[in-house]
Amino acid sequence: MLAATLLWLALAPDADIQGRVRAAPSGDAVPYATVRVAELRRTVSTDAEGNFVIHGVPDGRWRVQASAIGYHPTEAVVRVGGGSVVRLDFDLVAAPVALTPVEVHGTPRERSATPARVRGGPPPVQMGTRAVMAVPALVEADVLRAVQTLPSVAAASDFSSALYVRGGSPDQALVMLDGVPLFNPYHVGGLFGAIDPATVASVDVLAGAFPARTGDRLSGVVDIRTREGGRDAVRGSGAVSLISSRASLDGPLPSGRGSYLASIRRTYLDAFTDAAYAVNLIPGTVPYAFTDGHLKITHDVGTAGVATASVYVDAEGIDIPERLRRMFNTEMSFRWGSRLATAAYRHTFRPGLAGEARVGVSQFYGRFDAADEQYSGSPDTPPVFSPLLRARTETRNVLASAELARTSGGNQLRAGVQADAYRFAHDVQDVRSDAFGNFVDPFTRTDQPFTLAAYLDDEWAPSERLALRAGMRVLYAGELGTALMPRVGVRWSAAPGLALSAGGGRYAQVMHSLRDEESLGSAFLAYDLLAAPGAHAGLMTAEDVTVGAEWSRGATSLRVDAYARWLHDLPLPPAADNPLESPVLVGDGFRTGEGTARGLELLASHVRGRSHLSLSYALSFSERTVDGERFTPRFERRHTIDATAITPLGRSGEFNARLAIATGQPYTPVLGVAQGYRWDPATGRYGAADADAGTILLGRHNAARLPGYLRLDVSARREYRRRWFGQRMTLTPYLQVVNVLNTRNVLSAEPQLGGGAPTVLNYLPQIPVFPTFGVEWKF
Repeated sequence: MLAATLLWLALAPDADIQGRVRAAPSGDAVPYATVRVAELRRTVSTDAEGNFVIHGVPDGRWRVQASAIGYHPTEAVVRVGGGSVVRLDFDLVAAPVALTPVEVHGTPRERSATPARVRGGPPPVQMGTRAVMAVPALVEADVLRAVQTLPSVAAASDFSSALYVRGGSPDQALVMLDGVPLFNPYHVGGLFGAIDPATVASVDVLAGAFPARTGDRLSGVVDIRTREGGRDAVRGSGAVSLISSRASLDGPLPSGRGSYLASIRRTYLDAFTDAAYAVNLIPGTVPYAFTDGHLKITHDVGTAGVATASVYVDAEGIDIPERLRRMFNTEMSFRWGSRLATAAYRHTFRPGLAGEARVGVSQFYGRFDAADEQYSGSPDTPPVFSPLLRARTETRNVLASAELARTSGGNQLRAGVQADAYRFAHDVQDVRSDAFGNFVDPFTRTDQPFTLAAYLDDEWAPSERLALRAGMRVLYAGELGTALMPRVGVRWSAAPGLALSAGGGRYAQVMHSLRDEESLGSAFLAYDLLAAPGAHAGLMTAEDVTVGAEWSRGATSLRVDAYARWLHDLPLPPAADNPLESPVLVGDGFRTGEGTARGLELLASHVRGRSHLSLSYALSFSERTVDGERFTPRFERRHTIDATAITPLGRSGEFNARLAIATGQPYTPVLGVAQGYRWDPATGRYGAADADAGTILLGRHNAARLPGYLRLDVSARREYRRRWFGQRMTLTPYLQVVNVLNTRNVLSAEPQLGGGAPTVLNYLPQIPVFPTFGVEWKF
């Protein structure tokens, strides 16, 4: 059936008008722009690369209009006749600050989350670069932290930027960079994301009701697209903050038929603390460093093709200097990071028929070695080191995909295939319980699953008010089984400014994390070490249903979604007597369980001049069931409110604030203390032990809630435009304060015994007030 569909797509009759919408003068693609032939009442949207096709235009002269949020609309008159193919490209000029009322409504909304293209079913939420940059962050703008302001995405703690989407764990959320999965896109264990925000063009977040061409994960997709370099001139930008610096450069290729974009970011926390220690400003140093870089090249091929290539690398490490080795008699070398490379080619074969082919490879690696010096008995004897930890890990994905898209009138049919070869290899040895016992148990395993996916996805708009979507995705995973995944969606414009939508589908994935989400360590360590489920367990699967409504009037918009999700065959870690003491990584012994999630989400936005306010609310219920036990997962927050505000400071300044309020996360309560007894050989009897020897009796797993969460972050920035060495430059100093109220938010509750006193709970706090400052620059 798939082969017949591909043949039909290739032989289908021609359309009449095709082209691309770009920004002037840079030549950047304008995604999701609107192209309209008013006389025919025909409207289409450009794709992510700015391409559009209007099929079946009758012979004659027609006025074609192109418009997009943040740009002045433009139009052109074309003549179509004799079945000819007309090429029509648009260059849109960015709108200035003083806009007409319609344009005022559009420009500031780029700062916040807005629905992407209108399609059948609930649309994804798209965040632009301004939305990412406006969210106050720990050090600098952070893509993943900005995504967590959406109601469908949550974080486990202040220390982790791992994404929990609608009751799913991070391994069930697919993070893609330029069309390829990116594993563990974090720095500092997950404290902030590893993607330079200056390279990002858009972030699409799909939290449910995915189309058939999207997969293969159970809970969500975060599709990060980097921008193309400018084609008119060389531009540069960057920033210097307290612990890191970044710089990017983009411009046209020498051939004039493409562009490049290069960026690099590096922390100098290690060098800074070494220098401060050398002059006795601080008592110690931080031997940690990270680097990440990105390169993207775009080149036109002929008149109908575009080729792109992207390379991304990030590397982190901890190396204890010789001074600290002698001080602590310890050797340590931890190195980890990610690599990604992809090449894609898009070609318009004929109007209405376009194809794209992509190959890519993505890898996460880690090498961790630690040892301590043993007493040799003599100062003349060389030191002997005893291993504390030796671990190796690799997660790799090699993929190849191809897609054909046929557009005809109000119908678009997509067909595609994708092959993925995975390798999950982990070797953890020489784990000393006194050093790493609460982190990981020794294990060795290697999994190499292979999957082949094929899909058909049909989107049909029988009228301007109604859009339908239906598709089927098939995932073959060898001995793990085959999954048939139907997907459907509908969207109806019930009234001007009001749209109703519904959608649902079935999903499957071939991997799961070895990280125990119920362990306290998972709040600090965001990295997922992935593995394939056993052949007896098969593929993990899920179904979901989403219904929603979107309303907008003038500068105000509101979106409400209700959802339900069912998760099957989940590999869950072994039961732990005390989650506070259980290892964060588990090699084997997984149990097969089920899960459910349901909730209500609200996303509102209001614009007034240069000011902008957005508000999100999430009501969520999540459960896991395994071995007859039902519990709420540790990462769930029942109620979450997240508000962001942007207010101008003078003519060239801006003040941003983010307020997050949430109910506490679940934890296992303390029921009481069992008095310990010990045998007294002198008396031949048992006697009461010391009060400290009592045993804490825990209640039902995650049956209680920690105190609520409250955090206010603020930032301020102001632009200064100057000319240096004949070059116009912009400097933007900024100040950010995380948790400005210094709220003592609770990460965990640890019961303590001592002195015969009643059992008390010690609350482990999260990030305190943390100010940071820096300066951004661009030319």
